[in-house]
Amino acid sequence: MNELNLAPMSVMNVCLRLVLERAAHTIQLPDGVRFVGASNDPTQVPTAQFLSAPMANRFAHVEWEGLSGRDLLEGHLSGYPVPPLPAPVGKNWCPLVAEFVAARPNMGCDFASGNGEAAKASRGYPTSRSWDALCRVLPYAGGNPDTERALADAIIGKAASREFISHVRAADLIDPKSD
Repeated sequence: MNELNLAPMSVMNVCLRLVLERAAHTIQLPDGVRFVGASNDPTQVPTAQFLSAPMANRFAHVEWEGLSGRDLLEGHLSGYPVPPLPAPVGKNWCPLVAEFVAARPNMGCDFASGNGEAAKASRGYPTSRSWDALCRVLPYAGGNPDTERALADAIIGKAASREFISHVRAADLIDPKSD
């Protein structure tokens, strides 16, 4: 879905239904189908609108600079390489997420708590859905702290990500009272 936030609300609603129900009219999409959307920053493009909170919560929000003219030329001439997806490695993140949300229940669901600033800004924000997505994605970071932080930022938002990553790093410390 390209330029998703430039589409009329009626089209965005159809896209949300497609993402939610994984079906278009009578056609059921296979399990392996993944959705990718591209949008513009509504604060920089006058005709762009913010994604609805339900739509924003179903995507990881990754920001990057555009390709240089040279990169585009090389990609068009030789093809764009598809990077290999790493095998999942590292820790089991689900107990760490559960421990964090239990310790910080206000971080369990930003939108429901009334804060909802990330949701209103078409970004990732913490909900049970996004915490679950984070559990499933973090093993693919390969144990790289920068990648872990970037994934957390993209899925649960920067504020929740910073607190969660700090909590995880503190949990990895050796207890000075233990032998």
